[in-house]
Amino acid sequence: MNPVNLDRIHDLMQNGLYSGCVAIIKNEEVGEATLNHLSEKARQWYRSVRVFNLDKESPEQLLLCDSELVVVHGFEQCSSQRPETYAARSALENRRYKGLFAILCLNREAFRHHFCNPAHPFYHFCGEIEEGQISDLIDGG
Repeated sequence: MNPVNLDRIHDLMQNGLYSGCVAIIKNEEVGEATLNHLSEKARQWYRSVRVFNLDKESPEQLLLCDSELVVVHGFEQCSSQRPETYAARSALENRRYKGLFAILCLNREAFRHHFCNPAHPFYHFCGEIEEGQISDLIDGG
């Protein structure tokens, strides 16, 4: 697959290809530099952007968040079986129905754990793209 840039990903999300949500799979932990770069780039496309830590913030905050785009991280520290994880999935689904957008950032191990097991709430929740396929995603954690 040819690399795409973040502008193209935002364009595809807004035009329905990713159903308003895409998971970016990194080779290592998602760091502050990556989150800052994603949110900076997203501000060119969305009226409002919020970074949301799934491990430290309640799903109710995600449900009440009216930012046009949320960049969600923290999957690595979350158990897929805890009630908060199910609530976060429901909140993201609710946002999708409202026409709002989400980028989920997680490492490969967390992706396999949360998105590839039919017994877990995020199973096949959204499309995904590997960090190596994004031409302007900065490294640095």
